[in-house]
Amino acid sequence: MTPPGFGQVGSSVIPALHHGRMKSPWHPIFLTDEPTPGVWTMKAAHEVGPFGRIELRRVSGVVRYKITMGGDIIGWSNTLQHACEGLYAARLKRDDEIRTGPPNGRG
Repeated sequence: MTPPGFGQVGSSVIPALHHGRMKSPWHPIFLTDEPTPGVWTMKAAHEVGPFGRIELRRVSGVVRYKITMGGDIIGWSNTLQHACEGLYAARLKRDDEIRTGPPNGRG
């Protein structure tokens, strides 16, 4: 069974801006570290531990990148570039959801 597609235009995880057409020379791949071959972890400079992980997998003879955040699989990608963009976009979305509501949690 082939994993579902990931990183396609209109994906809820990757905004259209990120589909390989980022406007600045910075890219989320710069936040990654490869502690073991085929496994990348993503960590912000101000954080102690990684917030996500990308693993190189062969699925039905095709190379795919499995993207996880907090132990949950958030998607699959065909390229490391799109996998990094997807993981970073998911983190931004998660952080935005945490910050919703009134200041200091007061209603």
